[in-house]
Amino acid sequence: MHSSKKCASFEFAFLALVIMISFLPGSANAQLSAGSVTGTVRDASGSAVADASVTLRNVETTIEHKTVTNDAGNYVFLNLGPGKYAL
Repeated sequence: MHSSKKCASFEFAFLALVIMISFLPGSANAQLSAGSVTGTVRDASGSAVADASVTLRNVETTIEHKTVTNDAGNYVFLNLGPGKYAL
């Protein structure tokens, strides 16, 4: 009987520890491994170009990310992995 109390006490302590760990913030390292690229497409006169196709290519993996500029000519690529890119 004494052994079962120890076992139940250990199980409760372990469960409490698991619950406490689940509330800890995640590692910040994951946030440091992603970046972004933003910019504006303009024509020769300096006016913003809306609906322009923009492609960002990782030169090492050849993976391409594509987007279209907004009405102000702005584009954004988010959550990019480390590497060298060509626009």
